[in-house]
Amino acid sequence: MIIVIDGYNILKYNAGQLYVSEEQRRHFVRRCARYGHFKNNSIVIVFDGGDSQWQSSYKDHDALVIYAGHGKSADDAIKRYMSKQRADNLLLISSDNELAYWASERHIASMGAPDFLQILSTYSIKQADHSTSASIIKTTQDSSPELDALMQEAALMNVSKPEDNPTIRDKMLTNCQNLSGSCIKN
Repeated sequence: MIIVIDGYNILKYNAGQLYVSEEQRRHFVRRCARYGHFKNNSIVIVFDGGDSQWQSSYKDHDALVIYAGHGKSADDAIKRYMSKQRADNLLLISSDNELAYWASERHIASMGAPDFLQILSTYSIKQADHSTSASIIKTTQDSSPELDALMQEAALMNVSKPEDNPTIRDKMLTNCQNLSGSCIKN
């Protein structure tokens, strides 16, 4: 399956802000690529704009990253990309209603930002549960690009519990109240 992600749409939903830093974008790409590798799916992340006037793309951690081109919308690039693929082999990730409607007209499955971010969060928790409990500590000032890259990636790993997400926490509280009539909110 090819998972096509509306990059800034999902990132801005997750961050709750209009501006997304380069580091947030790189971390998101790595996280999605790891998920795609784990699930044996192809990941395509499409971003608005870019440095070039023309659409450009490159591979980053097993994910295909596409920039729509300076001043151009990711929506158009997503539509062009998806139009060249088999509909039954695609999953669109976007909370853009117009784009989701376009996909549904072509029988392409879609998922909104909250659901996808929950899946990524659950995947991160599962990966943390299966990882070693040993810590990596750099004990030298010597330069090692491979080790430095590994340390930076490990530092960026974000393991969160579902109850840390306000939307999920509120749903959990509602379910708890429906079952017992009362819950304790932290």
